Amino acid sequence: MVLPSLGMGLEKGTVSTMEKREDAKSPKNVWRTGIRKFATNTTLHGVRYLASNIGRTRKCFWLLLVLLCSSYMSVQIIERVVQYYSSPTNVNVKINFNQTLSFPALTICNQNAFRATAAADSNVYGLIENLFSHNTSQSNSTTPDDQVQAPRPQDIDIKELYTRTSHSKEDLIVECKWQDTHCGPENFTEVITDHGVCYTFNHDNENPLRISSAGSEHGLKLTLNVEQYEYMPGPHDAAGVKLLLHDGKEFPSVANLGLSIPTGAHAYVGMQLVRVENLPKPHGTCSSESSPYYKRYSPDACQLACFTEFMAGECGCRDMYMPHLGDYPPVCTLDEYINCFKVKEAQVYRRVEEDCFCPVPCKFIIYDSVISFSATSAYAQERLLATTTTDTLQQKYLTARETTSRMNPIKFNKLLSLVLTARDSFQEVENVMISVGLSRFSAQKEALRAIFDDVKSTWGKKLHYLRWQEYHVNKNFIRARQAMEERTIFAALLGFQELGYQVEIRIHQMVHPPSNLTLNDDLRLNLYLETMNMINGRLNLCEKTHENLTQLYNAYLNGTPIFNYQYLTEPRAGNVYMTPKKLLNDSLFRTRYSRTHSVRVRQDIRTVQHYLRRYSAIANNSYVNNTLNETELHMANVMFFSRARWFYHSRSEFYKEAIDYPGRFMKSKIEDFERRWRSFEANFQSMMDSINVILSNLVDLNNSILRRIKQGMDSTDKYIRFGKGHKTTGGKGTGLGRYSRGN
Repeated sequence: MVLPSLGMGLEKGTVSTMEKREDAKSPKNVWRTGIRKFATNTTLHGVRYLASNIGRTRKCFWLLLVLLCSSYMSVQIIERVVQYYSSPTNVNVKINFNQTLSFPALTICNQNAFRATAAADSNVYGLIENLFSHNTSQSNSTTPDDQVQAPRPQDIDIKELYTRTSHSKEDLIVECKWQDTHCGPENFTEVITDHGVCYTFNHDNENPLRISSAGSEHGLKLTLNVEQYEYMPGPHDAAGVKLLLHDGKEFPSVANLGLSIPTGAHAYVGMQLVRVENLPKPHGTCSSESSPYYKRYSPDACQLACFTEFMAGECGCRDMYMPHLGDYPPVCTLDEYINCFKVKEAQVYRRVEEDCFCPVPCKFIIYDSVISFSATSAYAQERLLATTTTDTLQQKYLTARETTSRMNPIKFNKLLSLVLTARDSFQEVENVMISVGLSRFSAQKEALRAIFDDVKSTWGKKLHYLRWQEYHVNKNFIRARQAMEERTIFAALLGFQELGYQVEIRIHQMVHPPSNLTLNDDLRLNLYLETMNMINGRLNLCEKTHENLTQLYNAYLNGTPIFNYQYLTEPRAGNVYMTPKKLLNDSLFRTRYSRTHSVRVRQDIRTVQHYLRRYSAIANNSYVNNTLNETELHMANVMFFSRARWFYHSRSEFYKEAIDYPGRFMKSKIEDFERRWRSFEANFQSMMDSINVILSNLVDLNNSILRRIKQGMDSTDKYIRFGKGHKTTGGKGTGLGRYSRGN
């Protein structure tokens, strides 16, 4: 029965396996089997758990986790692809320390575009003044047609006007030094810029200068003369120079980028070379637009070329600094410059901004400049003047001032008005200075002498009274303290320690005589009487001391003199009126020390008397009872010494802060009074000397200066009427200071 059962089992199993193989051959089952096989054998984390026989919850968890990770991975891949196709760029900054660097081109321009003397020599001074004067009262007319009248503005172009009247480099450059080599105007090239006629150093683009070290000693040093005396109306109102460091192959835009340096300053210009390299498309937007107007592209050159083309279309001409091809477009004449160029300028600029494409170049150089200033030292100024031909500069200065004065109607009319006023006032001034001046200053001298004599008399009396008062205080108050000190106060506690020890020994001997000595009643009595006499004598001195100190205190408190010494021949009765009662009274209370010790000194002498009486009581008890309290005697001795020292301290402070103070005060007051008199006397003498000098000068004025003024006025009259001579000649003669300096 076992075998049939086994056979049946095998048959059923065979049939089931065959059915499964037939199902697996269908397309749907093939994909399912492949996916399951892939999921089971793949190395992707988590995927094999989706095909394994685990619980449904765990399968859902792994499915969710796989989907989240797949989504995050897809986002990252997409972002990387998008970033790649966006052509990202990085900005790399490199700081290189080169052994040598090319020195940039340096362009300097005078802030004043036109030189007054050159404009006058070219007969265009009035024309320039009318074109650029901001004060319409100085112009002959206010319309452009009037402004461009003779000398034929249609025949003079703007470039010719600037070049004929600009400052020369020989006058501008006083001193030049390149590293260790001297240079000069010949090393500068004249260039036309948007600021006018300028001069460029290191203009050779093929062989530029190079530097190997930093610092002013290894660069360019310039001493410039801006000729401010040559200044006249122009397009710029500043004084000084404008400086620009730039690439020699590029146009120097001085007006927009230049550094302004004022006159009288010592300027230090530092430079840092920055080389910029941009990326073209697709990583950047840089490019270079070619043009026949320039060799090297830059946004400024591009805009300037564009401006030139647009302005040529509007006016048929250009400004003097703008690029050109051959002779086209030509430079504007003054007529075209005023009536067309300046009128259309703002409109053309807006058109350039809107229509011209001037991108950032891919490679360019920036000279980053830093400037600092310091004042020129007096030593440097003196050295410069010593090495410069001052006569030539003075002549140029006078010529320039003369030119501006003649060409400026306001200054000329002002001079004329001033001369006429001076002529009308001269006679009156002469009368006032000579006739009235001499008499009044002489009277002032006599009045000043009378005042001095009166003050001197009053001062002598005041000094006499002060010295009388000082004598009265010293002799009748302070001297009394010295007399009291000599008679009683000094002796009251003289040798107080010796006194204390002598009393202590005698009292002790009355009770305990020495072993080698037998005291009978007579000897004990003599010893007792001697001790008491010592104590009572000091008590009497202390009592007199207290009386003296009280008298001294009351004398200062009430202003009552103790003595009555006579001062010189003055009556003694006058001492009462010389007593400085407030000063004496204030000396007792002026400080904390004076207030304290003025009272304490008398209290201390009373305390000393108290302990002397203690000595007396102890001695009396020892004699009568033949007994001695050693402790009581010791304490009396200690307290007597202590109070005696207190008295000495109080007495010293009382004398210093209260008694002696009035004497010091009076001495200081007299010294200050005498010092004030010496100052007054010196001032009086100075005033008298000044008056004497004025009187002497008035006499000299009458004999010399007034005569020169008359001659100067005659010269000025010839200058005004006939144009003969020089304005400064008349100015020096008449004393018109401003015009004698060429203003």
